[in-house]
Amino acid sequence: MKKSLSILLFAGLITFVSCGPSKKDKETEIKQIESLRKDSIARLKNDLVKFKLLGKVHIFSEIKYQAVDSFGQIKKKGIDEKSTIVFNVEGNVTERKILLPNNSLKSKNIYKYDNNGNKIEGSTFGSDGRLTRKLIYKLDSIGNTNEVNTYETNGNLESKIIPICDKSGDCIEQKTYDSKGMLGLKYTYKYDKIRSVIEEKLFNPNGSLNYKYSYKNDANRHRIEKTVYNSSDKLEDTYTYKCFHDANGNMIKQIEYKNSIPTFIKEYVIKFY
Repeated sequence: MKKSLSILLFAGLITFVSCGPSKKDKETEIKQIESLRKDSIARLKNDLVKFKLLGKVHIFSEIKYQAVDSFGQIKKKGIDEKSTIVFNVEGNVTERKILLPNNSLKSKNIYKYDNNGNKIEGSTFGSDGRLTRKLIYKLDSIGNTNEVNTYETNGNLESKIIPICDKSGDCIEQKTYDSKGMLGLKYTYKYDKIRSVIEEKLFNPNGSLNYKYSYKNDANRHRIEKTVYNSSDKLEDTYTYKCFHDANGNMIKQIEYKNSIPTFIKEYVIKFY
């Protein structure tokens, strides 16, 4: 599977829905991840790997709650947002929906792929179900995305993103342009040995630093810390994450803290093919 860059910029009882992968399937997935850890040029990266999911996942749902510290216990205060991601049998995202607390639609994205599993088109729909923009992905000779054009509903170009990928197909730089071709923000990324992002920088059009983010990840490649630095490269905020996993290594719950204060609780439900 050739890697295609995805661009677009997610207490209580947890329900875990599983028709579970077979033992053989699970062993195969674990071997794939171990191969990825050892070989940074692995071509195994579909969207399941990007989302750090194991098994033949069909639907991945998230409920995001506001969190509150009640006498030392972290409790859910109220639903902030819901989201659902649908994967095809090849492990790539075909649909992503964001719902409001009352289950009404906030936005929806639909993605299309070529016969090689490379993303070639994305469509964004608003809360009323109407198309709001379309994305067209252009590919290089080995299937990496080298340009993404966003169009308005009238067909006019809205913006353009030019990514640069390394040998493993991971994005190490993105430049954004407006409809007139003027440079906007530039993003750069650094990775660790198992291809998890450990640093992200945003630069203004004049080259000055806008923001910097540093990340730490656990053995399952799930984020456990994010530090935010301002344009003067001074520490601004620190986010930490407490992660809970199922027997397969998939995350089923996460508690987010901002500067040691709990902010959100996220619960995940996974359905398999």
